[in-house]
Amino acid sequence: DFVQKFALVISNSGTQLNKLDISNNLLEDRGINHLLGALKHLPCGLTSFDMSRTGVSTKCLNKVGEVLSQSPNIMASLASLKLNDNGLKGEDFPKKKKKKKKSIKRRRRKRRRRRRRRRRRRRRRRRRRRVVREEEEEEEEEEEEEEGETEKRREKRKKKERRRKGGRGGGRSMRETRETDRQ
Repeated sequence: DFVQKFALVISNSGTQLNKLDISNNLLEDRGINHLLGALKHLPCGLTSFDMSRTGVSTKCLNKVGEVLSQSPNIMASLASLKLNDNGLKGEDFPKKKKKKKKSIKRRRRKRRRRRRRRRRRRRRRRRRRRVVREEEEEEEEEEEEEEGETEKRREKRKKKERRRKGGRGGGRSMRETRETDRQ
């Protein structure tokens, strides 16, 4: 009863139906046939039609295919059609090609290649780390040398200052000694 009323609503010329999901409803062949009669005359096509787990037979599914292919509006716009878990038999499904088992030699070759690649990567990483360490050590040595040079310069300045001050009133300059003497 519901499907017949629904089909009447759909067949109305003003219907703007894009998606139709009737999945998980046991409509069986009779219900789908009523619905297909209305879908033939849809003014705008469907983009999605889901009728999975509706309990229809293979014969009814064939009819669905015929009706959909005969309706130009639906064929132009239909993007997804779901017919899962219905009356399809094992013979109706396209057969899958069996994958050939790869030989043991091929597997071993692949493993060896992978191992070689891993080893190469490890070596590259080690080289990079070594180069980075060496660069850091060189930078540290250069900094130490620069610090050492600055220390040497400081010592030279101190020596020069001592020479200048040497013997004159305990390290005071001439001016300082004269000023203190005048006072």
